[in-house]
Amino acid sequence: MATKPILHVVQKDGGTQLKLVIDYGDNMQALFKPMRFPREQQTLPNHFYFTDFERHTAEIASFHLDRLLGFRRAMPVNGRTLNVTTEIYQIADSELLKTFFVSPAGNLCFHGKCSYYCDTAHAVCGNPDTLEGSFAAFLPDKAFAARKAWRHPWRRSYHKRKKAQWEHDSDYCTLVKEIPPYNEGRRLIDLMDMAVFDFLTGNMDRHHYETFRIFGNDSFTLHLDHGRGFGKPFHDEMSILAPLLQCCVIRRTTLSTLLRFSISDTLNVREIQTAGHRIYRPTCKNANPHQSKNSRMRPSNSVSIMGPHGSVSLCGKVCQRILWLLSYGNPI
Repeated sequence: MATKPILHVVQKDGGTQLKLVIDYGDNMQALFKPMRFPREQQTLPNHFYFTDFERHTAEIASFHLDRLLGFRRAMPVNGRTLNVTTEIYQIADSELLKTFFVSPAGNLCFHGKCSYYCDTAHAVCGNPDTLEGSFAAFLPDKAFAARKAWRHPWRRSYHKRKKAQWEHDSDYCTLVKEIPPYNEGRRLIDLMDMAVFDFLTGNMDRHHYETFRIFGNDSFTLHLDHGRGFGKPFHDEMSILAPLLQCCVIRRTTLSTLLRFSISDTLNVREIQTAGHRIYRPTCKNANPHQSKNSRMRPSNSVSIMGPHGSVSLCGKVCQRILWLLSYGNPI
């Protein structure tokens, strides 16, 4: 994807922002997200999560983080610098060509057609005709590997004033656990992995996820579309951890990985990884992610029980330390 010659470019249908389908020939394609602004520019304080620009660097960093955490559920992504004239303009389809223009600064620009930020005021411009972006490998064609899109149970409201049910119902996880496929198998635990992953990237834009149909409910969740991550690198958005806080469960291997990356040995691993499948089962009532950090992390009593699917149920003191581990890498 980083060096192979590009044969054809067309805008990807749907979505709120501009994305291009890059065709290399031989049934090889990539999804291109252009560089919109300098790397150091953060999400504007008055921007909602659903109006923020996508970052090409977020896609690249998320792929590598997915690998480091041992999930391996994100498609390979790399960066590449294009010549807008020879590698986009000269081989683009007619609809995309209609949106090209030369800016007053003499740079070649285009904006495509989409729901947001696809106009002259929000055009993607070369410098003067070089443009950096992310290239994500395409999943196999749906004719060979059919996929199913699922609405995420902890999806946000995408509204300026309304909140989703999980944002004001601390027992929301109890409802989720009664609905297939979350009432059995690995799916609920996979969403805990996704919550950890999204928290570390700062991605609040997790409205849907996909799975492979061929594996049924035993399919892992695909980690796709991370463009709105890493917008606030100095802010921990605790509400992203709502699934973990409300369900009080985490995959054992995920917890082990987080502990391995921790710079502190303050958290005693034997508090969590007890013999066999024994785990800590604390009381987790009123685990509302919108409460203050102090009230949400107040320790509670716990008892040891059996856990399914290699998962660890936690909250109370253990949950408190895990949250500190995620936020600061040095639990107290």
